[in-house]
Amino acid sequence: MSYLVEKILKEAIQNELTNLFNNKDLKKMLSGELMGRDTSKLNSLFETLKSLKDKYPKQLIPKQTIFYRVDTIEKSEELENLILEDAMPVKNFLLSGTRLHGDKLSNCTYSPKNNIQSWTVDEDFVWEHWYNVYIHGQSKDFSFDSEKYYPAIYITKNSEDMIFDTDFLDTLKEKLGGQQGEGEVIRYSQKPLNCEVIIIS
Repeated sequence: MSYLVEKILKEAIQNELTNLFNNKDLKKMLSGELMGRDTSKLNSLFETLKSLKDKYPKQLIPKQTIFYRVDTIEKSEELENLILEDAMPVKNFLLSGTRLHGDKLSNCTYSPKNNIQSWTVDEDFVWEHWYNVYIHGQSKDFSFDSEKYYPAIYITKNSEDMIFDTDFLDTLKEKLGGQQGEGEVIRYSQKPLNCEVIIIS
């Protein structure tokens, strides 16, 4: 464990964030047990965390400024027209050698299905995650309806509702049994978010 992570953890243990380590529902969420399930029991906890961001910036404010999320975007005539008129083609190493095509739109709305969402600051990880979910189907209970949706990667610089420094969240995951090294932050809000979006078709 790096000196920085040890320092962050030591500081956290000495304040009210200690309660995070004992939260059973947070442990379930960070270990993946709540994927696709009701997370409303965590609302109170995340409301508190959001209110503590200025007090504990090292633990609760991401240092990075670009955030990514793998999700879906609903197919529609309006979207198809936007792709034809405004999209920029995307070239990525995962798309080469395949029939897949990426189009990037600069002004789309991400509409959360849940007020707790996992985002990442790691661009390489987001492509790996997209590949695992939509190509290899490694998504547990998630079933992708390709007739109705495109897979999409949302990109934003809006950090207003983002919670957790990635090093600190990795430390929590180490304690609570979650997957580390994903560059993860949590967005706590169900407000629509203006994003760039890469649509894979």
